[in-house]
Amino acid sequence: ENDWYRNRKREVKNIDLWERFLEIYEKHDVKLVWVKGHAGIAENECCDQLAVAATKADNLKPDVGYVECDKRILPKIRPVKREPKIKHKNEGEPCRKCQTPLIKRTTKRKKRKAGQTYYFKWLLCCPNCRSIYMVEEAKCFIEVDGEDLGGKDIDSNGSLF
Repeated sequence: ENDWYRNRKREVKNIDLWERFLEIYEKHDVKLVWVKGHAGIAENECCDQLAVAATKADNLKPDVGYVECDKRILPKIRPVKREPKIKHKNEGEPCRKCQTPLIKRTTKRKKRKAGQTYYFKWLLCCPNCRSIYMVEEAKCFIEVDGEDLGGKDIDSNGSLF
């Protein structure tokens, strides 16, 4: 359709593999399903391991067809368990990305957006990598009609303090 171009300048990678795939795809009733990567799905993890191993190999042989995954790899694969994110609460705590002590910044006064239900009075920021962490204790909820704020968090123009 596009002569194997993704856009005007970028050519599709691995055209030879796509042509082979489409030739086989058209002969069969195939349903393509997107699978989230690195989510602990055994077959997907196996494919990832095979792909990584192939990129590191020297003198690769031509791919002549489907190679079944080595069954010895599958039992070793376990779902990825991620550590829960650290919830920052105080100034001076180390940044998750670069370990630089965080500083507290008061948020600027902004016009309230339609449907906005909360805002943050302050944030923790990393002066090194510029990461921003919203702190639950600094979260202020807004009533839809503004009654619950006591007039001190929203001015007459609807701006937040």
